[in-house]
Amino acid sequence: MVTTLSPLLKDGAKLPLAVFALLIVMMAGLELEYLESPLYKYYLAEARAEYLCGNSVKGDQDLKIADYLSSVIASRFYCRAAANCADSLLFEDPRTAIKFYEIAIAESEKYYGPFYWRTIHNKSFMAQAYGSLNKDKELEIIENVAVTARFILAKQPTDLDEQTRQSIPFAKNCLGRLGWLFREKGEYGKAKAIYLELGQAQAKFQDKQDDIYPASRHLEELHKIEFGS
Repeated sequence: MVTTLSPLLKDGAKLPLAVFALLIVMMAGLELEYLESPLYKYYLAEARAEYLCGNSVKGDQDLKIADYLSSVIASRFYCRAAANCADSLLFEDPRTAIKFYEIAIAESEKYYGPFYWRTIHNKSFMAQAYGSLNKDKELEIIENVAVTARFILAKQPTDLDEQTRQSIPFAKNCLGRLGWLFREKGEYGKAKAIYLELGQAQAKFQDKQDDIYPASRHLEELHKIEFGS
């Protein structure tokens, strides 16, 4: 490394003080650039979300940087980090996951609104987290999200802005989940009505992903459960 930095120096010679100073300045510059990078802010946001939720995944790191975080985090990184923390704990620790989803939803609604795809996604997954604790609460949340989903799906494809267009798959997924919950409760009439509604949405906003589990398949399975054939 010495040879690379200063090829004129002989073996055993010490680097001049100016070279060390230059190295320090360069390293400081690189560090500042990294501190301003989206990736670094993302990791800080993730730690902050864990800290607020009382989670100790990162241990003392949360406590060391908690006071600093609030002044440097852009909301979009904060929302994403909290949602990722929640997703990772969805099945392992649903109670903590719910706390993360609450943070993510609050930030998402505040800065992006109720029709933003992350808002819909996080509400739907928070409902799923509640599912292992309270099935009625899960259904209540999904029914509320379905109000937003229906509003989006009632629009014409030509009337959608880019943000709303990105929410279409999540709105359809919400209807699919709602139909599934009614099916689990044995309320087959409600489930059928939801699946028919989903089929109309899939026909209106066609997507290859719908081929994986189309509304028609839901209806066929529901028919077999209800009538045995």
